[in-house]
Amino acid sequence: MPDIHKLSVKRVKGIGDRRSSALEQVGIHTVADLLGFLPSCYLDRSTETPIAQLPLKQEATVVGEVVASRMVPGRRPRFVATIRDESAELDCVWFGGYKYMNDAFKVGDWVSVGGKVTDYRGQRQISHPEVELLSGSEEDEDDRVHTGQIVPLHRTTANMKSSSLTARTLRRLIWDALEALDIDDSMRPDLREGLPSLGAAYRSVHFPESLDDVEAGRRRLAYDELLTVAVWGLSQRPRGSAMAVTSQDSATRLVESLPFDLTGGQQRALSEIQHDMTSEGTLHRLLQGDVGSGKTLVALMAALAVVDSGAQVAIMVPTEVLAEQHANNIQLMVEPLGIRAGLLTGRLRAADRRAAEALVASGQTQIVIGTHALLQEGTVFKQLGLVVVDEQHRFGVTQRLTLREKGEDAHLL
Repeated sequence: MPDIHKLSVKRVKGIGDRRSSALEQVGIHTVADLLGFLPSCYLDRSTETPIAQLPLKQEATVVGEVVASRMVPGRRPRFVATIRDESAELDCVWFGGYKYMNDAFKVGDWVSVGGKVTDYRGQRQISHPEVELLSGSEEDEDDRVHTGQIVPLHRTTANMKSSSLTARTLRRLIWDALEALDIDDSMRPDLREGLPSLGAAYRSVHFPESLDDVEAGRRRLAYDELLTVAVWGLSQRPRGSAMAVTSQDSATRLVESLPFDLTGGQQRALSEIQHDMTSEGTLHRLLQGDVGSGKTLVALMAALAVVDSGAQVAIMVPTEVLAEQHANNIQLMVEPLGIRAGLLTGRLRAADRRAAEALVASGQTQIVIGTHALLQEGTVFKQLGLVVVDEQHRFGVTQRLTLREKGEDAHLL
């Protein structure tokens, strides 16, 4: 049984050199990386609704027969395919891609259609819906990926889209990977704490039967994350305690400058992080929270405490766009505190990169935000005290711990 952490993403049906190159730019090299590329949100298309009962402005799934297709000329020409079920008719509309749509839809085809329902001159319609051709067999009904279930939405970059890696394509690639592979679970059932198997967890987070499944799947993946890192730590040479943080001055000044108060959750998380960093041990925590919950701010305050204590901080993120965004935002926040933040990515020109690496090596850049470039041998820190990994599921355990090894017993968040 192949190890998905060693199996190249090219082994997945539909991924060739061009797509694998685009995936590598966002940190996806192996099948495990692909399965670890978790959805950012979900659309509920799990319930099939008769056309006559379709609620307006809501996501829905409809199964029907194509009864007509036509080009409609005008200032905004469009292709319209009309499908019918036992209750009524529904127009599916596309602005663009006319030839492809005209070839794709044949009168008499049965299709499953998903999308947001609107009304146009008294006729229900869905613009640019997800469509899957049905053969009428039960196996075909069960093999739907884009309709008839809770549908995952994965973030994509401009470079991914230029390589035909849309959210729809990623959905299909991940589905095919899960269908083709029997994922080995090295964890005994009695150690899982009631959580699903690894294969079931991946399926739950990508193609859940309910949103409760998503939470169970994410908990299993987080459990694996913590257990793997803990076992790795025990298997290494005895490590000393990480640098004890002795000052919270800059973090306090940053909080006082904010136009809002920290939430209770942020305060509790920060308190636990500070406790670990001021004790005799080493910070080794996974910080979880919804998008927009303020995880980056909590991490930045932990970083400021390390900088105040005389060490540097590395913040590793999966994409260059995100690195640039974080670097700009963090620099604006820490510059008034007399702290330098810098950017280090593969996109930098050679001369700029050498200059950035020199500032890191000398300790002049105290907070370094970067991508996989932080892992390169040329990136040397004067004294690395804290490693922060953003979107940790996008990096392998080895990658995260490789960065940590650039410091002497650095804290890890």
